[in-house]
Amino acid sequence: MLFDSLELSRVDSFKDEIAKLRRIADERNLEDIKMSHRLMDGDLVNNMKIAIKEDKIDFVVMGTSGANGWSAIFIGTNTGEVLTSIEVPLLAVPSTSKFNAIETIGFTTRYRNKDKETLRQVLKIAKKLSANVKCLYVKNNDSDVTEITINTWEKEFNDENLQFFVIPNEEVEQTIFDFIDNQNIDILAMTTYKRNFFVELFTTHFSERVSYKSSIPILMH
Repeated sequence: MLFDSLELSRVDSFKDEIAKLRRIADERNLEDIKMSHRLMDGDLVNNMKIAIKEDKIDFVVMGTSGANGWSAIFIGTNTGEVLTSIEVPLLAVPSTSKFNAIETIGFTTRYRNKDKETLRQVLKIAKKLSANVKCLYVKNNDSDVTEITINTWEKEFNDENLQFFVIPNEEVEQTIFDFIDNQNIDILAMTTYKRNFFVELFTTHFSERVSYKSSIPILMH
């Protein structure tokens, strides 16, 4: 666990939280899971980079809070900074999320080479969970993706548990949420781009009209 600007007077309360985590693990028969914690003062992102390197962390999970749904994940102060700064996958879990069996993973792509490695990792995770992957590309008037590129990807990623969807629409953000609702997506995976991409995508106006599905976790790589 990493804490930004920790006050010494609050150390005991954080120790209490560690005990709660262990109790949750025990209740779910996860006694064999190694659990350790750190109390670190200073910048959150820098401390996370240190912990990732020193503890050889492969995967980071962060909780998010706030009333703005996904906008808090992508452009919120802490999580937004972390997801564009660390090199390991990040799972952002909104405080309103409720755990359900993961049967369908959504993956949004821009058909860039960078997306291929992320999709491969998502497919590996899906196989372990016996889940399906549904890959979405929202094609608007500014799209530079050709049919040849799309067909090449479909041939390269020839997997019975993978489906590709190309939806023409100028409302990219709303199309993503409609896709989540219509395809019963349990978790959405995305490739990490520069933070201003998310600022443009998840605007205040957008956050006012997101569906209830905005509480699903987001996996970034």
